[in-house]
Amino acid sequence: MQTLTLRCTLKPTPEQAAALLATVQLFAEGCNHALRVAKERGEFRRFKLHHLVYRDLRAMGLSANLAVQAIARVGRKKGSRAKLYQLIQRGEIRTLKFGAATRIPASELAAFVKRRLAETIGDEGSQDRGRAA
Repeated sequence: MQTLTLRCTLKPTPEQAAALLATVQLFAEGCNHALRVAKERGEFRRFKLHHLVYRDLRAMGLSANLAVQAIARVGRKKGSRAKLYQLIQRGEIRTLKFGAATRIPASELAAFVKRRLAETIGDEGSQDRGRAA
């Protein structure tokens, strides 16, 4: 199967441009609201997050599609930022704040990985001892 790609430039009228900008800003506000709720509740799973914020997002004026997209943006699959936020919230990874920016020092990530490796090796060792007994 052949795929054709069409590239075009959008030239909205001033009214359309204002409407597009308003939609983008509303979507960003919706994402921020969903992220705030996810952090407060410690809940980044999409299904649970959907039940927590969908009505709020619709009440803000987001369409159903954009509300679902905002939830999906915040509630990502395992291994994403959601997991990182959980680790930070539990105090397993320390951060530095610079104004609104949050940074994780490389030394902190290295220490976290070292602790996790030690836990994994320790768990495997205890399982091996249990088998030998």
